[in-house]
Amino acid sequence: MSMVPAARRGCIMGVRFHPTEAELINFLKRFLKGELLPSECPNFQLADIYGDQPPWQIFGASDHPEEKVRYIFTRLKKQKSEHTR
Repeated sequence: MSMVPAARRGCIMGVRFHPTEAELINFLKRFLKGELLPSECPNFQLADIYGDQPPWQIFGASDHPEEKVRYIFTRLKKQKSEHTR
């Protein structure tokens, strides 16, 4: 994880969360196992993006609204059960 200077809430002063692709995969694996994510990555969010909520409610519901990058975990849902793709 590279450390880029920036002040923000939820991180050590002067540090910004900027994960590599490999680290994102590791966070996903931890999430799927039910493990807690490290406290230094507050821009992860669990949301039902396929539900009935409008996007501005899903993406506006953050503890850190100043963040421009968010990582969203969601469960995939089948649209119709007769499709076997």
